[in-house]
Amino acid sequence: MDAYNGRFSEEVYTNCNKQEKVTFYDNWSSMYDTDYGPDRRRGPSATAAGLGECIVDEKHRKSVRILDVAAGTGTVAEELQKLGFADIDALDPSQGMLDQARTKGIYKNFLCQFLTEKPCDIPSGSYDCVVMCSAIGSGHLPAEAFVEIQRITRPGGYVVLAANGKNLNKTYGNCREEFCRIFDMLEAQGKWVKITEKTFPNYNSDTDGILMSFRVC
Repeated sequence: MDAYNGRFSEEVYTNCNKQEKVTFYDNWSSMYDTDYGPDRRRGPSATAAGLGECIVDEKHRKSVRILDVAAGTGTVAEELQKLGFADIDALDPSQGMLDQARTKGIYKNFLCQFLTEKPCDIPSGSYDCVVMCSAIGSGHLPAEAFVEIQRITRPGGYVVLAANGKNLNKTYGNCREEFCRIFDMLEAQGKWVKITEKTFPNYNSDTDGILMSFRVC
């Protein structure tokens, strides 16, 4: 398949099953930061900054328990650490990616699993905040997984996500309808409230990104 710098392809989003995606990322993991690191995109730093806007007390940040969904090699955690966050767990279905993340010494726990529409084994309210970057895309994190993400976030906590604008743009996003249906449903049920939605440049190269944050009720 054609790939990003010889590795990445839209085919991963559309034509591969779960195990094929895991294998793809396992194989890419050792070169992921070189190909797709923070110097090439603003997504990870924007995600961390979005959480920083929610948790403004810098002295409190080190005790905030965070789950980084689709953590990959830990690029978001590196940015969170710069802002004073220290209690971070990683969740990703690729063991290869988690192995790379482990070498950075930031995460406390590693969960090698998918989040889907099915109930997971993480207890309700386990985390103060859940963050994710590049988790939303056709064939990656399903929209229904946000029901579980809301459940595992404690009341008063936050969910912060950054996504490629091509996926969540109000006008042309190919995933916006399915995700916003779940986002709106959770808000209508009184389970969370959207507090931020904004675009930012250079999410990935010259592609705009979208940042969203929600406060769990």
